[in-house]
Amino acid sequence: MKFSGLIAFAASGLFGALFLINLIAARRGAGWLGTASEALVLLVAVALFGIGTLILEHRSKR
Repeated sequence: MKFSGLIAFAASGLFGALFLINLIAARRGAGWLGTASEALVLLVAVALFGIGTLILEHRSKR
């Protein structure tokens, strides 16, 4: 897959946006994710960002 690193970055951005939107909504009392779910979403966003970085680094060294 030629764009697998970019796909991982895009997914990371979506999970990061979900985290931020929920964080802003929770300040107003309308958050829909609990604390554990929020932490899991942030963990997935960071993991996908790391995976995207590793894929692009590997491709650049070829």
